[in-house]
Amino acid sequence: MRIGVFGATGEVGKGVLKVLAQEKYQVTAYYRTPRKAYELKRIYYPKIDFEQIDLQRMESIELACEKCDILINCAGPASEILDRIACVCIQKRKLYVDVAGGRTLRQKIELDYKTYNRGCCVLGAGIYPGLTEVFASAIAKSQSSLKELRMYFYGNSSLSENAAYDIVAGMTESASGMSYLRDGKVLKIIGNEIKDLKAKAPFDELVIMPVLNGEFCEMVFKRKIPTAYFYQSFFNEKALIDFIMIKALEKYKTVEQKKESAKKIQELLYSPSRDREIILLVEYITTEKKGSKKWVQFWSDEDWSLMTGYVAGLVATEMAKKMHTVQGVFYLGEMENVEKILERLTSFCKITISKGNN
Repeated sequence: MRIGVFGATGEVGKGVLKVLAQEKYQVTAYYRTPRKAYELKRIYYPKIDFEQIDLQRMESIELACEKCDILINCAGPASEILDRIACVCIQKRKLYVDVAGGRTLRQKIELDYKTYNRGCCVLGAGIYPGLTEVFASAIAKSQSSLKELRMYFYGNSSLSENAAYDIVAGMTESASGMSYLRDGKVLKIIGNEIKDLKAKAPFDELVIMPVLNGEFCEMVFKRKIPTAYFYQSFFNEKALIDFIMIKALEKYKTVEQKKESAKKIQELLYSPSRDREIILLVEYITTEKKGSKKWVQFWSDEDWSLMTGYVAGLVATEMAKKMHTVQGVFYLGEMENVEKILERLTSFCKITISKGNN
């Protein structure tokens, strides 16, 4: 079996290669810039093959898909590549893993899947979206009497220009700020439920804002969680307000605006004065003990991009084990037995998981 990696020389791609280098699969790393590939060749060749590719040419994508059984896309910006690679994979009955997610990407891929009715695509195979939903799903799955779940996410790590650009591009389809889920419906947080912008996350002194994305919603619906919230965290109030203003002023309508806002996002989601860290925290209430709130926290000091690559690589290896049994288009949090990814991550980076009661 051969696994192909698009965007292999980026920080996310490097994380994927680190995972795949420990497996017995044949791997081809596709790259655009020879200079970036040179050092990786020294590390991984001949275990991993390297090929230059132009992702703007459909013939190049088709040739790569013919060679490989599973394709992992780490190339960006994902908002410009869109479904170009995924649709070729579906047509050729291949498995596809994308670190990007979002409703627009999924809808485009599902249209093609309905035409060919074959293949498997997993979207949002990263940290946020991705690992956030996997972590919450694992906790929900272990609690038969779950009443309410609150997911908090914070990441402090430098983002690439492409990653920041995609965050900005994704704002065009995100209309679920200040919202939560109850009984399968998206509801606005109003009246006494509104928290002011100084509300602190339950870890450190971080500022939080309730948001929703499609990946989290689908996971909640699948697990039938009665009430669920998702909180994005920022290192201070100014960062939160600046983030809100990009969306409020719609500074994402032109390519120039997206590039300008992407530079701002890189500043807003990374503070050099703070330690690098990734925090996933779930607070939950069950019906067993009225009012009793429990929590589980995931912590790591790994680089955000590298860990995204680890997740994507691990997803691909799990898919390889059941290549012909899973068909369809999924967000990572919807997949069965994705909890294995949490277990296997400890082989590649330091992770601490702690639990407690409030």
